[in-house]
Amino acid sequence: MDGDSFCAYCAHMKRSIMYGACRRESYGMLALAQHLDDLTESLLLSFFHGEQLRTMKARYLNDKGDVRVIRPLVYMSGRQTTGFARTARLPVVPDSYPASFSAPTRREHMRALLAREEVDYPTRSRICCMPCIPC
Repeated sequence: MDGDSFCAYCAHMKRSIMYGACRRESYGMLALAQHLDDLTESLLLSFFHGEQLRTMKARYLNDKGDVRVIRPLVYMSGRQTTGFARTARLPVVPDSYPASFSAPTRREHMRALLAREEVDYPTRSRICCMPCIPC
């Protein structure tokens, strides 16, 4: 792992597997389901723990230049995506971070922080661009 965190290592492995599947099936694009909450949590993790101000990109080309990655749900909250999935009778898959099975993660801490802020500032804590899907 060369000093990377377990989370960074796992994310790298998952991306490698997905890029490999895209190459094998001749797919030039990979759509990931991260939503606004995921990007916000990543931004806070980067700021507090990485001493940087950055988050996931909504679209990018992978390092080899053969797979375009998009995140079409970046303007929707987790609550919106879950609500839509339930309305459409689609499965809702809970977090599957292996590290979170044994102890709370930094991401869970950021998620709790954002939830507390949402209670105190309900109109400012979420960007809602999909008025047809209630938050």
